[in-house]
Amino acid sequence: MNTMKEKKFVKVIYKECPMCRQETYLRLTKEQMEQYTKYTCCGGLIQDVLPSLDKFGREFVKMGYCPSCQEILYQSTLKDKSPYFSRSELDDDRIYKFSKATENMKHAEAIFSKAADKLSVPEKVIYLFEMDLEKEYYVDNDGKIKKLDETV
Repeated sequence: MNTMKEKKFVKVIYKECPMCRQETYLRLTKEQMEQYTKYTCCGGLIQDVLPSLDKFGREFVKMGYCPSCQEILYQSTLKDKSPYFSRSELDDDRIYKFSKATENMKHAEAIFSKAADKLSVPEKVIYLFEMDLEKEYYVDNDGKIKKLDETV
């Protein structure tokens, strides 16, 4: 049994990697999002303002390099890539079918529908992001949609 507490990713940011041009997303915890907001608004040394992100996360925020390109550039390996995903991981056909199946539903109703069960974790994350539902819900690592006030 895993006794480590699972990270609760509540927000997502994205950048286009200047090296490979892949649109890459980084899922952030509440603490990381607060630090990110402070960094983008007030500046400062990124390692001081964003201590909860590792060097890959800080480089992603500052320069936009995706983890794969950073591994090449800096000859370093990112051990946990779970907070990241790229546009190429999204299935446009599956997203289209979900959209058609839920077109007469409210956004929150749609993401809890049976049609949403076919979406991957990244696809659900993007849906919450694009429909401005991140203030109320998040996607856990098993792909379950949860209210932000629920414990993990």
